[in-house]
Amino acid sequence: MKWSITILAAGVLVSAGLAAEGDSKADRQKLPKVELFGPYVGVGSESGRVVFTWEATGTGLQRRSVALSCAEKATGSWQVIVNHLENCSQYAWRRPPGTPAVLFMRIQVEKVDGTVLGAQTKLPLFVDLERLSQR
Repeated sequence: MKWSITILAAGVLVSAGLAAEGDSKADRQKLPKVELFGPYVGVGSESGRVVFTWEATGTGLQRRSVALSCAEKATGSWQVIVNHLENCSQYAWRRPPGTPAVLFMRIQVEKVDGTVLGAQTKLPLFVDLERLSQR
């Protein structure tokens, strides 16, 4: 087995999954895959929040197994933003006062067998609403 990692946009490590040498295309499509997107400024009912979106697919994912975390450094210390979240593909986060405006982000999804898959940003992201709205 080998890890496959994809980078979608500057600074965002968006996917991680397992692939074995010789897997067919159909086999690879069944493999668990986690992608992290965002952040963007929430609108409407999400106004005043930083919104992260993701895609977690594959067989054997637990129902309420998504965890989002943040850290000031890529090596941690990770602070959980939300845990045991349904795989609903989106979370609107109200950044607590005093939280740094630039953070590394991580998503983790647990499979039924206990395997944890995830992705994290390679570079820090701006999570300040004012800065995000200027992009």
